[in-house]
Amino acid sequence: MFKASFARLATHAPRKPSIHFPDRHAPHPPHSPAPHPYAPKEVVEAFQSFLARQHAAASGAPLTGPAGGDGKGKGFASALPEADCEGDWDLPARFARARYSPEDAEIDAVLSGGATEAPVVTKAAKEKWIYFKASQLVSHPFYHIMSLIGKDEPIRIAIVGAGISGIAQAIRLKQDLGSKAIVTIYEREWRAGGVWRDSQWAGAGVDIPIHLYSLYSDLNPNWKSVYASQPEVLAYWESLIEKHGIRNQIQYNSKYIGSTWLEDEQAHAIIFESSGADKDRFEVIANVLISATGPLAKPVIPDIPGRELFKGASFHNLRWDSNVQLDGKRVAVLGNGSSGIQLVPGVAARPGVELIHFIRSGGYFLPKVNSDFSPLALWAFKWFPGAQRLYRNYLFFEAWVSPLQWPPLQRDSQKALQDRLLKYLEDKAPAEYLEALTPDYPVGCKRVAYDAGWLDSLHRKNVELVRDPVVRISETGLHTASGRSDPTSRVTASG
Repeated sequence: MFKASFARLATHAPRKPSIHFPDRHAPHPPHSPAPHPYAPKEVVEAFQSFLARQHAAASGAPLTGPAGGDGKGKGFASALPEADCEGDWDLPARFARARYSPEDAEIDAVLSGGATEAPVVTKAAKEKWIYFKASQLVSHPFYHIMSLIGKDEPIRIAIVGAGISGIAQAIRLKQDLGSKAIVTIYEREWRAGGVWRDSQWAGAGVDIPIHLYSLYSDLNPNWKSVYASQPEVLAYWESLIEKHGIRNQIQYNSKYIGSTWLEDEQAHAIIFESSGADKDRFEVIANVLISATGPLAKPVIPDIPGRELFKGASFHNLRWDSNVQLDGKRVAVLGNGSSGIQLVPGVAARPGVELIHFIRSGGYFLPKVNSDFSPLALWAFKWFPGAQRLYRNYLFFEAWVSPLQWPPLQRDSQKALQDRLLKYLEDKAPAEYLEALTPDYPVGCKRVAYDAGWLDSLHRKNVELVRDPVVRISETGLHTASGRSDPTSRVTASG
């Protein structure tokens, strides 16, 4: 993508960039770029104006042209050509430095050092800089938003998905653009919340500390425990919908079908389908299209021959069917990922249940030790300024200094960590299942799952662990590669 944009821009742009430096640095005269479908002249001029504003804000140098100032001041701002800067090009400096700061150290020094005069910059560096940065702007979708800000009509933004990503996007866009943007979230289900709406099994919850699973702009001082449950997490995100007034911006029962880019209109034509019985389709025109569907939006169902023949109830954990009676039934669970090991303890504890857990491989597991916050901690989070952010920063620091995250601060080697996890497995798992549970790969190759009672549940008399691939499903049950047949009336798959 980048190489293609760079080649197109370099082919059509002038040999010398339309950028001016003070006379004593032998400036090149401006050139008018040839017509180009990506409008390099507009890109280059907009980027120059953008840099001029950022530098002027940092150094106090006046701007030239419509951007402001009389054009007589010294410095990088006055060295740039006049450009149409109408509209709000003053994006946050943090974004400018993160995305569009020049790669060349010579020019980067101008922006970061607050110089009042432009340093000597070689022609090669100037050309490399302007072509490289302009190609970034052309290929980066945020350029499209930037190009719309200065126009009179509002920006129409369509977000697909009302899970936590879509909600967070809508909140930030409303904060940054206000009435300049018309934001609509299209959700295929009847309720917002995404994966936290769908995770209905007993024991569902976060497996990272909940204070890290909150928006930095909307910290919640009322979390009861270190690891929050599914109802708490869903309630938090629904409260943000109300707090930020985006309830009326969500259109439910609208499934995304596809979209087409309209070059002349510079907009997306998006097709949605109503989830009602009539399945009506409708079209939406939007300047910006954001995908916020999430990696877990679509359940991964094992493609096992014969599953359509099964006469009992079967469902994926993300489509949990609370109407299915599990008490007194023989239940099979497929998969031992994070969700699979979360749901087994709750199902196994139901009256009269016989549970068979089929797995394909072993794994590494960390103990998930949950605890309630003390009344003093909750008081501090609510009333003491900075206490919650200090705790949140501590959690970030703790995560980054772990052996798997920050090698320079490794507390011990990978081998030592692996040995500790295997020792935990040996201490907690039933002896007859230890071989089946032991992984055949080094730690770090797959996500380490959090054990919140799963290994303990394997000691129950009504639970059996089977490490034998399921190769066929019949009307009455599951059949494995070794020839084993297990009659069952309920099947739950995770993945």
